[in-house]
Order: sequence, then structure tokens, then C-alpha cells
Amino acid sequence: GAQGLTARRFSARKVLTTGSWLSQQHQGRGFGKEMRAAVLTFAFDWLGAKIALSDAAAWNEASLGVSHALGYRDNGTDLVEARPGEVTDHQRLKLSAAEFVRPPWQLEVTGADRAVPLLLGPPSVPTPGGP
Repeated sequence: GAQGLTARRFSARKVLTTGSWLSQQHQGRGFGKEMRAAVLTFAFDWLGAKIALSDAAAWNEASLGVSHALGYRDNGTDLVEARPGEVTDHQRLKLSAAEFVRPPWQLEVTGADRAVPLLLGPPSVPTPGGP
């Protein structure tokens, strides 16, 4: 499986998106929830994220269950072309740092002091006369 975080203009917005994939043979054993909880803990505690977004096909109850168990709330739907000619409803999800249902374990992070500045990028500085 894989668990990822992506963001655009994170240093200004403090919003990120989570996405994951887990092979069917490993689903239903808590791995998906643990993977997502780990990256969310890192994002909220180490990166200063305020909001995490995610989405899943509306029929994917397992994926939606992982999100809801961690505190994500439904945030609308979209029609997505998952494969050419195959359109399906996708449930958007939103989680604030305050609503995150934290795991019963502590995340141990090593090496973050060198990596975090690279992940955050330069601070956003408003351009005079700019938007």
C-alpha cells in the first residue's frame, strides 16, 4: 500500500490532501487507518496543517469508513471520470486539526528537523500591489 500527502501553496494555506491505496488482501485489518493517522499526526503536529482534505468513490465504504473514523466530515460530491467513459460520484471529505480523532499511540519522528524546512518551502511574502 501507499499513503501520501500533497499540497499546493502549503506555507500560505496550511491545507493538504491525503490519498492512499492498500491492496485488497491487507484491507479490513486496520492498516489503512494506521497509515492515515500517522501522516495526519505528522501533518498537524510537525507541519502545522490546519485542514486535511480527501475523497473517495461514493461506493467505497471501506475508504470512507477510514476517513470518518479519523474525524473527516463529508464535504460535498463530484462526478469523476475514474476510467475513460466511467463516471462515478466521489465524496469529498474535510478534517480540521481540532476534529482529528487521534490514534492511541504516539508518533515518533526522527530527522524532521532537516526535512520540514524543505517540505514547507520559503515563507509566503505578499507582493506589494499584488493579490
